[in-house]
Amino acid sequence: LTKQLGTFTVILIGRSQEEAKKARDAFVQSIYSKLFSWLIGQMNIQLCHKADGNQTYQTIGVLDIFGFECFQENSFEQLCINYCNEKLQKHFTQQIVQVELEEYKNEGIPFAEIKYKDNSVTLQLLEGKPTGIMPMIQEEMNSPGATNERLLDKLSGQHKSHERFIRAPKDFDQFGVKHYAGDVKYKIAQFVEKNTDDAPALNTSSGEFMEDLFAMDMPGVDSPSAPSGGGRAARVTRNVKKALGVKFQGELATLLEKINSSSAHFVRCIKPNLQGKPDLIDDDLVASQLAACGIIDCIKVRASGYVGKYVKDDFVNRFACVLFLCPGVKQLKVSSTPVGKLLELMGTAVPDTGITKGAALLPADTWAEGTTKVFLRQEVSSWMAVCRRVARDRACVEIQKNARGIGARADMVHYKQVLQLLQTVGKSEDKNAIQEALKDAHETLPDGVVHMKQYTDAEAKLDFLIRQEQEIARLQEALDATSATPTDAHTAGINCKRLQDAVASATAFGMDASHPMLVKCQEQLMESTKEQEALVSITTAIASGTVTRAELDAVMGTAEQLGLSACAELASANNVITLMEKVDGACASKDGDQIMNVLSEVEAAGVKFASLAQAQETLKLVMTHMESVKQLQSAASSRNMDVIKSAIASAEAQGLEDVHPQALAHARQVLAELEHQMKVERQLLQCMSNRDMAALEACLKEAEKVGVNQEVMKNASNLVEILQHERTALDRLSKATLASTVESLSELTEALTQATSLSLDDAVECADAKARIKVLEAEKEELASKQESIDGVLADLAALNIAEHSSKLSIDENKILQDCLKQAERLGMSSMAAVVMAKQTALQLEEVCADPTSSWQHYPGMRSQTSLSGGKKKLRKMLTSKATQESAERKASLERNARQVKPRSADADDEIEELTFSKKPLKKALTQLPNIHVSSALAINRSILVFMGDRVHAYPSTAAVDLLKFGVRSLLLANETYIQLMRQLTNNPNPMSERNGWKLLCICARSFSPSEDLLPYVTAYVENKTHPDETGLLGATGLLAKSALRSLTTAESRGKVLKLSEIDAWRRMLWNMDGEEP
Repeated sequence: LTKQLGTFTVILIGRSQEEAKKARDAFVQSIYSKLFSWLIGQMNIQLCHKADGNQTYQTIGVLDIFGFECFQENSFEQLCINYCNEKLQKHFTQQIVQVELEEYKNEGIPFAEIKYKDNSVTLQLLEGKPTGIMPMIQEEMNSPGATNERLLDKLSGQHKSHERFIRAPKDFDQFGVKHYAGDVKYKIAQFVEKNTDDAPALNTSSGEFMEDLFAMDMPGVDSPSAPSGGGRAARVTRNVKKALGVKFQGELATLLEKINSSSAHFVRCIKPNLQGKPDLIDDDLVASQLAACGIIDCIKVRASGYVGKYVKDDFVNRFACVLFLCPGVKQLKVSSTPVGKLLELMGTAVPDTGITKGAALLPADTWAEGTTKVFLRQEVSSWMAVCRRVARDRACVEIQKNARGIGARADMVHYKQVLQLLQTVGKSEDKNAIQEALKDAHETLPDGVVHMKQYTDAEAKLDFLIRQEQEIARLQEALDATSATPTDAHTAGINCKRLQDAVASATAFGMDASHPMLVKCQEQLMESTKEQEALVSITTAIASGTVTRAELDAVMGTAEQLGLSACAELASANNVITLMEKVDGACASKDGDQIMNVLSEVEAAGVKFASLAQAQETLKLVMTHMESVKQLQSAASSRNMDVIKSAIASAEAQGLEDVHPQALAHARQVLAELEHQMKVERQLLQCMSNRDMAALEACLKEAEKVGVNQEVMKNASNLVEILQHERTALDRLSKATLASTVESLSELTEALTQATSLSLDDAVECADAKARIKVLEAEKEELASKQESIDGVLADLAALNIAEHSSKLSIDENKILQDCLKQAERLGMSSMAAVVMAKQTALQLEEVCADPTSSWQHYPGMRSQTSLSGGKKKLRKMLTSKATQESAERKASLERNARQVKPRSADADDEIEELTFSKKPLKKALTQLPNIHVSSALAINRSILVFMGDRVHAYPSTAAVDLLKFGVRSLLLANETYIQLMRQLTNNPNPMSERNGWKLLCICARSFSPSEDLLPYVTAYVENKTHPDETGLLGATGLLAKSALRSLTTAESRGKVLKLSEIDAWRRMLWNMDGEEP
């Protein structure tokens, strides 16, 4: 089966059930393998705590290699496993045997050659190119018609004389290889099938994770322009079959590369028996395994070689100390002793170790000096280690002896220094120094030192200083307690008692009377006594009940001088003074309520003082004045002018003007308001009598402010409404007269009738209206004779539906509009509303057509819409269809309906409106083209529909190539292309189709330009899309339009048809621009 994918051909090959099962198993195995590798990589990243893959980390790895396999039937899997064992055995031999011999050779150490098994020949048989077994398997797999039998014939023919290859007998389908561990025969069956990796690559998977796992399995794809055999462009290269053997070789090479870059250690596992039983060792089996894996060769090298290997400087530093055990050997400086001299001395020197006698350190045949190292045999290396240990032990004993002697002498010197220090500090006044000296002596001196005179004197002096500090602390505590200002008299008495006790205790201890702390406490005791006496005086004065302000100020002044402003007694005195001030203030204000409240407050406080009697007398006088104030307030509330006047006269007689002027002023204000209210009411009645609307409205507002009688105000409001209604009718009549036409004659008559019904016949407006009606009736009679022509013009204007489609009229509709205006001018219809609207529309269309940036539909090169929908006669028939169907009722009301133009029918819109988005293919070109280009215009339309996705196609980019060929070939076709693109982008309801259309416009703008007369229309259309939307952002359409505008205004790549690869690159760039996934 074949399938066309754009310009590519895909061949579909079916599989049998067995092949499908194998492909399924290979597919699952491939996913498991790649997922396992991905999981190991993620674990390594997390363990390293770094996401940077370029970092190199030191690791410790354990490699558990395949075991050597030899079964009754061995296949391709056993060949891969045994091949891996051969490679690792080669590495082990190089590391253990060859590296050891190479080191002796580089150091210049003579050494007898050792023969060992080298499997290089076997590896050459397995992997040598191009005739090795593994390469020949790969070659056969890639050959047409590959079979296992042909592979066996090729292997036998190529390697029949090879020493490691076992040629298969003719009656068996197998071959053999002589491995380092034994001979193995392999059956050739399914070698080719097992070597093939049938797992499909998922590099095109829709899942991002699966696509990343299989990213490296994509087959090679050549450039579209790459030459190929047969004389045509080959687009897809031949996929070389993926071989598991090749993958296995690559992974094995990577493993060996890692092992070679590491410091390797080997653990060899030996199978003790073939029965799998414990405590059973088959000597022959174990010996054959040791020989096969190179252990015997390694043991021989080690046994006949040198165990100890030391760099020369390290040898000197490590073993020079051994010469200290040799009597008569001059001691050497290790740093300056050459290794040759050291070896010479050790060859003759006999150490005194106490273990053996008469043996030299290094006999002549037990060591060798290389270029950079010193080599020791096994027996000498152990003997040197014993000597070195003995030398270090003896040196430690000598060091300990000297160190203890030095320590004992240092202790004696320290004892003397401690006793001298005790004697010195015992005469001082430094308590801390005495304590430190006593502590040092107790910890340093031997037992019995506490009976020494220096120690006891220091202890007695320390006791005295401690007791003195305690007395000073007690004085300081009492001083601190009294330094703060006492809160009351009781606290002051406690402070005095504490100071007295502290001073008495210090004096009894025998403290010097001139001690600063004792002197300071005695001074503070005198000051505290004065504070206590001052506070007691304040308490006594308040408790007397007859104290005056002057007496209380005197005792408070004494307390304040002593700094007792925060004491409770002083606060109580301040409260009493505050009450005195309130009483005096209330009496001075003459306010009865205030005086009563203050007296109640004094009574609640429970205090008495001399000014309370005067306050009670003042209260009686104030109560009399308050009664007069109440009478004034009652009269003002009644709003009776006579009562208010009587109350004011009585208050003035009692002298209330000086005591309560506010009450008297309020009563006088109420009296003045009542008088003003009566005056406004009289003025309102006068305005109602005169029917003066302006004065009436002003007087009515003033009456609402002062609160005139509601009945009077209601009558005035009704009169205002009547006057306003008459004024409205006259205004309507005046406006109808000025704007009257033949069509509006009925409105003018109705307005005159309304004015007459309101008895306004004598108004000037009515007279003017009557005169205008006569003139319009005469004009109406004149127009009656032309009514048939007028009806036709009005019907044409109504069919055009100018009110809703003024900016969408086609060229033919515009011509009909001009004909209607000429007939209306000839018939004298200029004043009709429909004709006035038609004139305004015609002026707007002239401005639109004069501006090329207004709308691309007005481009002069466009085909007329009549040609798109069936001709001018068909358009005229459609436009006038409604007029021919009008009944006698429409003709009777034509003047009224002319101002309410009906919209065109939906069918008419479908027939005429062609310059907007449509999925249907065009039947004719949109621009004026010669007949030779009409088929190309229709092909352009199909290419646009394909690229925008409005028409299904497997590879839309090929449609863009065809489109560019038309645009580059002919300027007329270039104009047709841009007009069709703007048509498909106009009112496009599909966002995906619209974005593809803008992308195609960007691609066209890079290859060819429209003509000079069309370019302003295209530029204006594109630039209109580059403005930000209502959110203030430039959306995906705006970004694409901005790219197209930049291409239109530059000359880059003009006249060039882009290749498919270039178009795909442009599409990917434009996808990234609008955020769309390809």
